[in-house]
Amino acid sequence: MSLANIVMLEFESEDAVDQFLRWYEALGFFPGNQVSLWVRTGETSVFSINVYPDEETAAAAIRLRDEKFEADGIKSIIRDIITYTGDTVVAAMDGKRLPWA
Repeated sequence: MSLANIVMLEFESEDAVDQFLRWYEALGFFPGNQVSLWVRTGETSVFSINVYPDEETAAAAIRLRDEKFEADGIKSIIRDIITYTGDTVVAAMDGKRLPWA
């Protein structure tokens, strides 16, 4: 069963959200990432669902994310970050169940 990280980010400003999204797209996706879905939920907030094949891969991605946030200065534009983690129990795309859920 795959593992999902659900992340809610609140930024210092609307420009900070734009800066983050450009940074994330330029960074590319984290190794082992099966799904990465980002939704802008407000002027200064973003919500994401990231799915990994197992707990080890997800933990490695979180460590890499935290390192990159610090090294690239992204941490300074984030007001708050809340992360939830859990087993992916149902996943579908185009009306079909995905095999890894």
